Amino acid sequence: MYTVRIKLKAHVAEYLQGKFGTGTPVLVRLPNSSDLFFVLLDLLSKRPESCPVDRGNCEILIPDREYGKHPVVYNYISDNAQEVFSAHAECVMWADIHQYMEEQKHVKGINYLQSAYFIVESLKIKSISTDAIIKNHFRWRKRCRRTWTSRKKVSMKMG
Repeated sequence: MYTVRIKLKAHVAEYLQGKFGTGTPVLVRLPNSSDLFFVLLDLLSKRPESCPVDRGNCEILIPDREYGKHPVVYNYISDNAQEVFSAHAECVMWADIHQYMEEQKHVKGINYLQSAYFIVESLKIKSISTDAIIKNHFRWRKRCRRTWTSRKKVSMKMG
């Protein structure tokens, strides 16, 4: 079993550990159907000779596949690759949170505050507050949804 340690933002590392954790404090096993799994596979490279020991706040199991990159040889992620993985992991985290909150609100009738509390409690996220999650969600909603007046202005310009 080979692992790689990656430096992530604290809330992203806690999300990955809460969502894909294996029971040990920092070890994460990504499911082979997730986007993060394939991003990790693409970013793995051969370990350089003068490479320092991996450091980071999140330890991820390197997938051992029947074909492709073998973890004995490809078990290194460069600093640039860590930034790419971190950005992708944060994007996946927020997409998952937004989808969950919208589903809870519109399908089950649970308000956003209760959904945010449930996310924080179930995933054991300590580095980000429920208020920050709600504020991020409302900023995302404002970017994604157009108001009735902006639709009216756009349709008036078109016709």
